[in-house]
Amino acid sequence: MFFVKFPFVLCALCVMCAACSPSAPSSSATTTPATPTPTAPYTLNGRVVQAFSANGIGAAALTLISPSGVVAATTTDSTGAFSFSGLTESGTYEIDTNANGYVPAQTTMSIPVTSTFTINVTPIKP
Repeated sequence: MFFVKFPFVLCALCVMCAACSPSAPSSSATTTPATPTPTAPYTLNGRVVQAFSANGIGAAALTLISPSGVVAATTTDSTGAFSFSGLTESGTYEIDTNANGYVPAQTTMSIPVTSTFTINVTPIKP
């Protein structure tokens, strides 16, 4: 399958985990609470949207490839939302996105992440 590297592919992505909740305050007044670090297993939630809009793309096929080559696949819901759960590896993942009527897109992201980033898919011109 042919994928075009394209800077306009949208999946608003974030990684969430149980360790991301704030820790209980320390009994010592001089101790600064540590910033929580996400731990495995990770969950990757995101959204596929049309470039230059907030319109979600339903039925887009996503393939996630882990650093060790493990492949997972899912499809977006009617709002363009998707989720990959149970990710056990940290590192750089490849995400391939295909939606009917849109240019196929390929992007990478690093897990764990502590923020959301956006990737857009661009309609194919007739």
